[in-house]
Amino acid sequence: MSIIVSCGTCGKKLKVPDDRAGKMAKCPGCLNTFLVTAGGGVGAAAAPPTAVAARMPKTAAAPKTAKGGASIAVSWGFIAMIAGVLLVVGSIIALIFGPLRVQRQWGEIGSDADTNVKSVVDRGMQFNATGGIINTKTPGHYSGGIREGPFFLVPFLVMSMPDAIDFKGTTNEGEFKGKYHPKSGEVECDAELGGLTVAGLDKAIHHGNTKIHITGRMKNNDPDVEVDGKKAIIKVISQD
Repeated sequence: MSIIVSCGTCGKKLKVPDDRAGKMAKCPGCLNTFLVTAGGGVGAAAAPPTAVAARMPKTAAAPKTAKGGASIAVSWGFIAMIAGVLLVVGSIIALIFGPLRVQRQWGEIGSDADTNVKSVVDRGMQFNATGGIINTKTPGHYSGGIREGPFFLVPFLVMSMPDAIDFKGTTNEGEFKGKYHPKSGEVECDAELGGLTVAGLDKAIHHGNTKIHITGRMKNNDPDVEVDGKKAIIKVISQD
């Protein structure tokens, strides 16, 4: 046996078993609960709509949509993470193709640069002291030149090999400093005269009171040098 009842809220007719008489039932249409009476009819004690709404679970607010109804969800944390990764990768690439490449290139030419500077400065110092003539049979003939160095000041945080590399050092008459040009092998420096240096120190104990300007380069494994603009040609005399 069934009982025909009507929902007191939405009016929907419902068929319920007769053993539900005197018990509460729920309308499948509006979810209102009501008391099933033995004689059917309108369900008594219908809950007010506000009570039904209070029992319904809350749903999350719908995401904001752009025009056209497509949802947009922006994760700033994810964007920041991607930017950080790109920054790290870019820094590594710049380091490999910049400073590390320059250091590698200098490692390939550093030995030649050292030889070139020593040869040019030694020739310039000898020419200035002897006037271009060295007699190897004369006791105490001049054999001056570089004592300590050259010490190259190669910059690290650069993206390409500089046009000129600074260097410094000491001769037996004082300090010298100048520039070496990696592309051409050209050497230019100012050297002190009349100073005092000792082996093992990269600075003069007493600075010289005058300077000479030495320029030069290697040609066919021989130094081609000028001292204050004058060609530095050395003539060696070895006869008795």
